[in-house]
Amino acid sequence: MTTGTDFTVATTTQRALAKAHELACAFLASLPERPVSLVPSADEMATDLDEALPETGSDPAAVLEEWVTRAERGITASPGPRFFGFVTGGVTPAALAGDWLASAIDQNAGLWASSPRQRRPSSSSCAGLKRCSDCRQHGPVP
Repeated sequence: MTTGTDFTVATTTQRALAKAHELACAFLASLPERPVSLVPSADEMATDLDEALPETGSDPAAVLEEWVTRAERGITASPGPRFFGFVTGGVTPAALAGDWLASAIDQNAGLWASSPRQRRPSSSSCAGLKRCSDCRQHGPVP
């Protein structure tokens, strides 16, 4: 049975995710026109972002929107193709969606008991890397 509190948390989370999606889509759509480099000073960014924590909680969707508005002039177009040629941006759609899903699922991969599914990819990844790099001299591939 769903309680009123559960519904409120679920609704708040859904609204926050919808807002994050909206803001992310708007940012990605802005990349062709967005300046590659915005260079505010540290003092300017501090003025935009630093403030005391509020006494009470805030709506997560509103907090996301406010943060993007305040941080805007310090956000570069690093995911875009014109970002200085550095290999630091340019997330693929699958990686972006996977990152969001991994954050939502929020598994602790530290122990088998806390998330058996999250522990297995580490073993699988290691085996795959060994196969790709042909490191047979380091022992058999599981």
